[in-house]
Amino acid sequence: MARNAGKGTQSSFAIERQTLMLDRLRASGRLEVTALAEEFGLSAETIRRDLIVLEQAGSLKRVHGGALLETSRPVVPDVRQRESLMTIEKKAIAEIAAEFVPVGGLVLIDAGTTTKAFAEVYPLERASTVVTPSLNVATTLLEKSAASVHTLGGDVNPRTWSEAGQWTLQALSRITAEVVFLGCSGISLDQGATTSDGADGDVKRAMLGSARRCVMMADSSKIGTRHLISFAELGQIDILITGRSADPHELERIAASGVDVRLA
Repeated sequence: MARNAGKGTQSSFAIERQTLMLDRLRASGRLEVTALAEEFGLSAETIRRDLIVLEQAGSLKRVHGGALLETSRPVVPDVRQRESLMTIEKKAIAEIAAEFVPVGGLVLIDAGTTTKAFAEVYPLERASTVVTPSLNVATTLLEKSAASVHTLGGDVNPRTWSEAGQWTLQALSRITAEVVFLGCSGISLDQGATTSDGADGDVKRAMLGSARRCVMMADSSKIGTRHLISFAELGQIDILITGRSADPHELERIAASGVDVRLA
């Protein structure tokens, strides 16, 4: 049986708080960390983490002591720019992930720069049939002569070279894979795996629901980071592979929840 994605109840309080913060910001044009910490009964550090999440989503601009309303359109980093970041760690993560490719069966591979690094070392002798929403992953695998590669179809994001939308989701509803290799924008104990893009989150959630096992690949900068869209609870993640410089306290908490944490 393919697993069903949960509703991410662990993230509901943080999302509700961040929504209220945006309401305050739209009304006044500015947020103060100390005032928000007092209002919500939380530490200033927790409020700052919320502001980081909202800034990464393009909703505000952080300034000293608080945040201002962001009026410009949020820009998703170009995939070419992200490919140049943490390349050594991503390659090490990919090499460990390759050990979890099953013999035979169908494999799902997510879009992203870490999953592209995974495609570069993908062991086709184990499972040569791959389905992916990523044009980058597909073209990388097609350079391996034995690869049988299928894309999901859908609307292609010109900045990320990944497919999304109803066409993509319908294709995933007809698939049952042995394992899905996912990426994320952040992963934490309280919110699980998150992304800042709703369409991307829908695809990740559907991929998770179409696979029997989940291997999450996240470079160390993603550990403890939270974004607005939760697409997986920790209980849905079998294995997390990350870098050795990741926050050890957060990794201990994630491992204690039952996730098999591997360090690259």
